[in-house]
Amino acid sequence: MARQGFDAFLERPEDNPFLLEVLAGDASLAYQCQEWFLSAVEEFLREASPDRDIVIDQDPAATTLVYGQGLRSRGLLSEVGANKLTGRLQAVEDLMARWGQCKGVFLDAGLETLRSRIRARDAERPESFWLEELHEDFRAFAGTAGYMKLDTSGRDPTQVLEGVLELIGES
Repeated sequence: MARQGFDAFLERPEDNPFLLEVLAGDASLAYQCQEWFLSAVEEFLREASPDRDIVIDQDPAATTLVYGQGLRSRGLLSEVGANKLTGRLQAVEDLMARWGQCKGVFLDAGLETLRSRIRARDAERPESFWLEELHEDFRAFAGTAGYMKLDTSGRDPTQVLEGVLELIGES
């Protein structure tokens, strides 16, 4: 039976009560920020209909593991905190299994494009200090996970969506 339509989870920075402070430089809230994200995705999955496809704007595994690794290596996330997040991630992935096959698309851009996007937000973000490493870590994760890749440089959100739909064969 074909699924009818889709439900989407798109994280908006203003919804996460910790994210804006973390992005402003308060790394002490890194665990709470990631825990909030996993909880929000888990709640979305519990409420989503298995009769419809789902779209999640960030792979919970990539977000938890790649950012978590970077935070741990900088002493901003404890081993205990990282282990708790990994446990939460497993619960999220167990729920995601209800939908079966997953298609991942890695939205990539060159480092200069990423830097200009950070500057356009008019804020120095913690990840801008380790952007090159973070970029390579996400690329490696996407390659290991078998994601399709879309270069978003010079594309507006509508063009990105069109590119994603074309990649996954939904155009």
